[in-house]
Amino acid sequence: MVKSKTKLYKVWQSMKGRCYCKTHTSYDKYGANGVYVCNRWMEYEAFSEWAILSGWEEGLTIGRIDSKQNYSPDNCRIESYHQQNMTLNRMYEKPHGYTNVYKQKSNGKYVGRYGFRVRKADGTRYSSGSTFDTSLDAAIAYNRYCDDNNLSNRRNNV
Repeated sequence: MVKSKTKLYKVWQSMKGRCYCKTHTSYDKYGANGVYVCNRWMEYEAFSEWAILSGWEEGLTIGRIDSKQNYSPDNCRIESYHQQNMTLNRMYEKPHGYTNVYKQKSNGKYVGRYGFRVRKADGTRYSSGSTFDTSLDAAIAYNRYCDDNNLSNRRNNV
């Protein structure tokens, strides 16, 4: 198969586009914020070798460990799309100071952004649609989700 038709090649192209193409829909979140691709990965063969040796397969993606840093072997890992979606907004501070916690305009309640059901301290279960009276409670719920899913580097500092 021609490499330009592979999913991994498209992942590589998209990564570069976000960082260098001012007309890319996500440029304002990457290149405009100083996020770039390391020199080594500007060559597809080097990127592809790293990805395959790191466990990439179709259905997975490349995620940055620290969303404020560049795409490089030291700052990237293979992730599921769910893991990546958990941290898409990591580089943006929220008004209340917690990552992946949002205030609902309709009722003034807070929601921790995660995709699956998690357990409250009292043993009851709730989903990403659960609301909390305070941003701190939502941040704690989000942290529990991170702990349960081996995402400890994504936790809020609470």
